[in-house]
Amino acid sequence: MKLMKFSAAAVFAGLALAACVPEETDTSGVAQPLANCGRVATSQMAAYTEAPITAEGSGMIGIGTQQQTADGSVMQRFSLVDCSAKTITRVQQDWTLASAPAAGGTVQDMVSRLRQAGRLTASNQLAREGQSAGYEVVQGRVDATGNPRARCGCELHYPDLLWQ
Repeated sequence: MKLMKFSAAAVFAGLALAACVPEETDTSGVAQPLANCGRVATSQMAAYTEAPITAEGSGMIGIGTQQQTADGSVMQRFSLVDCSAKTITRVQQDWTLASAPAAGGTVQDMVSRLRQAGRLTASNQLAREGQSAGYEVVQGRVDATGNPRARCGCELHYPDLLWQ
């Protein structure tokens, strides 16, 4: 029920904002907020999406990002943040539309498979699968001041962990 109240408020806020912007105003390049700490921005040169942050269980959140540029370059990234330990595991894949991976071969596909199998609650699972698939894998520490999306997601999904 709480989510429905938020969604209705977001719709009304969007309508109010839309009423304030003249039709001839170009709003490309302006980031539009999405639920759960996400946002999307588009311009003539690129489309950039920070997907809504997901609660993966066991104090972990998932942060998905995709960027596609006008020249056909695509970047997909997924970060798994442990809100308690303040660690992050990021898996990234870059390609062009001419060299796109086979069906089922993207970072998003791998994350979906891990999530469905219940194996997305441990960073080592994501790192191992990412390395096996040939993706760039980075692991490290994350803090509230250095990563506002991680802070937003941890405070939203796991407020009891006192993200600071």
